[in-house]
Amino acid sequence: MRIALVDNELREKCSLQQRGWIQDHCLNFPGTTVDYVTSPVNLNGDSFTLVDLPGIYSVSTSEREEILARRYLIRERPDLVINILDASVLSRSLELTLELLELKIPLVICLNMIDEAAKKGVEIDVGHLSQDLGVPVIPTIAIRGQGVPELFHSALETAKSGNKGKIHYLSLDVERIVSELADLLGVATATRLGVPQRFLAIRLLEEDEEFEQAVREINPGIMSDLQRLRSMLSECHGRPSDMVVSSERHSLAMNLFEHVAKVKPQSAKPFREQIDKYLMHHYLGYAFLAGVLFFFFWIVFSLGKHIEEPILALFEHFAAYVGVHLSKESLLFTVVNGLFQGFSGGIGIVLPI
Repeated sequence: MRIALVDNELREKCSLQQRGWIQDHCLNFPGTTVDYVTSPVNLNGDSFTLVDLPGIYSVSTSEREEILARRYLIRERPDLVINILDASVLSRSLELTLELLELKIPLVICLNMIDEAAKKGVEIDVGHLSQDLGVPVIPTIAIRGQGVPELFHSALETAKSGNKGKIHYLSLDVERIVSELADLLGVATATRLGVPQRFLAIRLLEEDEEFEQAVREINPGIMSDLQRLRSMLSECHGRPSDMVVSSERHSLAMNLFEHVAKVKPQSAKPFREQIDKYLMHHYLGYAFLAGVLFFFFWIVFSLGKHIEEPILALFEHFAAYVGVHLSKESLLFTVVNGLFQGFSGGIGIVLPI
């Protein structure tokens, strides 16, 4: 079983290596220097391979790393995709989720950085989000390992059940054009490319060069209809067809966010942040730094002279004790006596200064 990790943020790793669950193996996509990470995972007797793909912001993209990640999802068809969302910017993260649902691959949402969302005053109804998307949503704080076991348990169950979530449809006029293009493409063309018909139609309306070239080679007669439908969409909305589709998806993501989340006025900032406001100030920060350094030097100078003699006496006592109980010609005596002399010498030099 293969489970792919897909995210659109530079996230912090899930501390899985420290828990002994995974051992990463870095691999290259064939013929490229772009790499991805595979990790064999054992969880309560169940074994699977975790594939950490390069981060992507959209399935329709011109970036090389993102294209390779998309190709992996389409050609390798993992048993499940874990879509990692940044809860603190949920509306933006959901746009990729809507595209992944169109691929009809079993999906689980990892709602990461839920603590950062709370700090921003964003309260997310996880149950409603799961219901709206039709897939499990697991809140996590990955850097602390919170929610990670539950995430993997849910991923295994979803992969076995094959739950693919809900498709979210665009506006009626846009959806009519998508549906017409999907019918014109037919099942055969979409099957040869390894994607659902609707997914392929949307990619073509978004002027995806890779899919357009592939369709031109398989079914060149459809290109005139494609241009006609693109023109219809552009004329109706006064914008290029790719902008129309991306705007529709952005609107869907915003609607989802507003349905499942509440943004409350932020309460008083935590004490740490209030202190940082002054400690990290452009000018006051230097004053606080000078004060901290002065304090430590004062501790050394004022207290050092009082504690030097008791500490040195303690070392002398230990040295005498070692000299009595260990042979002075033994290696152990040489090592222990050297450590005592080193520490006492260092204290004798530093503290009187």
